[in-house]
Amino acid sequence: MGETLSPVNILTIGAGQIDRDIHNIEELLVNYRNNKGYDYLNYQSITPSGRVVPEDLAVTLLVSSNASSLAVQSLMKHGKEIDLSQLPQKPLEETSIEERKLIAKLIIQFMIFPQKLHFNNQNTAFET
Repeated sequence: MGETLSPVNILTIGAGQIDRDIHNIEELLVNYRNNKGYDYLNYQSITPSGRVVPEDLAVTLLVSSNASSLAVQSLMKHGKEIDLSQLPQKPLEETSIEERKLIAKLIIQFMIFPQKLHFNNQNTAFET
């Protein structure tokens, strides 16, 4: 006869669509804190949480062939204009329509930084 697992040891996920059983969940939960990803999820950044600084671009500059030093220059010159403390302190899927509009507005501010730097370097006025 096959081994019978207690219901506590099995977690079924998939919302009744494509169900998947995960066995030994108690063991997985105990081992979770030993997982290398756990440290990353609990990492507390040393950069300020209310604004973006050049150090926040490090990974983007490392992996993106489209990123350049212009991003760092723009952030250094205009980054203090964006107040990240306005952002909702919850996952995106839990935000309201109004909160998502605020998030979109902040993203647009980041998108115009290189343009502002480009126009300002040419001594041309640029209004946003």
